[in-house]
Order: sequence, then structure tokens, then C-alpha cells
Amino acid sequence: MIPQSYIRFSPPLSLNMRLPSSPRPRVAPIGGTAVQYPAPVLRSISQLAVRIMLDGLTRTITAYLSPIPRPILIYGPDDFPAACADSMDDHCERVLQCLGTDPAATLQALINGGDPPAPPVRIPRQVELWQAKSIMAAMGILDQVEAAISSMPSPQRADVAFAWAGNARLSRHGPTVAALAPALGLSSAQVDAWFIAASAKVV
Repeated sequence: MIPQSYIRFSPPLSLNMRLPSSPRPRVAPIGGTAVQYPAPVLRSISQLAVRIMLDGLTRTITAYLSPIPRPILIYGPDDFPAACADSMDDHCERVLQCLGTDPAATLQALINGGDPPAPPVRIPRQVELWQAKSIMAAMGILDQVEAAISSMPSPQRADVAFAWAGNARLSRHGPTVAALAPALGLSSAQVDAWFIAASAKVV
């Protein structure tokens, strides 16, 4: 179990917090009155406590979001080895990715007893530069890189040029990708797809 952290939502989410099963009376003491479970209450949630569980036996990583009653599988066996090295911030980012574009709807479904979402494909944190260049060649944009670098302001131009000419690994959220993506007209989703494809390249 990794130490607890928090996921924050801005703006806050509106969730109908209730037990997943329908209200039913509790056992009443002799001579007493059965007490009903509380009715559903619409609450504004600005943050959720997160605990991450790494299970080496099943090779899975699961997120527990208090007070959401059902956990979320964030990584399966295929991604387990690489994801084990991720930081808590990385895991929190992954939870948000798993919650999708409408986290309120996803969380509400879990509260109501629905199934957790299937985890999306993991975005690699880093790829080898040759892998990135190979996919860019396949995308037909490799020839545009030099022109994109030349158009950057100094000293960013020199930093990106040295990195691109070297043999280092390319970081998904590093300054080189942050500079190249807009210069090449790549959206965040396209960069994610670029890294996923690049990580699959082998020699």
C-alpha cells in the first residue's frame, strides 16, 4: 500500500452519495423502532482521498477513492512492471485518466453499484529517441522537426536541438516534447498515441 494522497477537482463534482443498495430498515432493539438508512444526499466533492494498492500476486495496481465504495483498477498485468516505478503523483494522474472526461458520471456509477471502468492504455513516461523518430517518420512529420526547432526562440532552440541530436530518452512531459508538439501541430492525444506506438518499436 502506497501512502495516501488526494485528487482534487476544479470545479467540484456533484455526487449523489448513498449506499449502493436500496434503503432498508436496520434490526431494531426490543421495543424500539427500526431506523432507516439515510436518504441519498447530493454533495459537492472538491477532493477525494486516494490509496494505491500494488498486488504482486495478480500483477495489478488498484486505486481506492474514499468514500467511493468500489475501487478502480488502474493497471493490469501487462503494465504492472513499468507502473510499479511510478510516483504517487503519477498514480493520481492515472486515476484521473481512468475516470475519463466525465469523472462525476464515472464516480456516480461506482456509488450506484456499477462496474469500474476498464483502464485505458498506459502512456509511457519515456521512450528511446530512435523509437520516437521511427514513429515520426511513419507519421510523415520527421522532416518537419528541423524547421520547427529552427523557429524556436533562443535558448530553447539550442536546448531542443542538442536533445534531438543526442541519444537520450525522450520524456512524455519533458521540455523537448513540450516544445516540439505545438511546433509540429500535435495535440496532447496525438503525442500520447506517438509515445504508445514508439514504445512498441523493437529492434
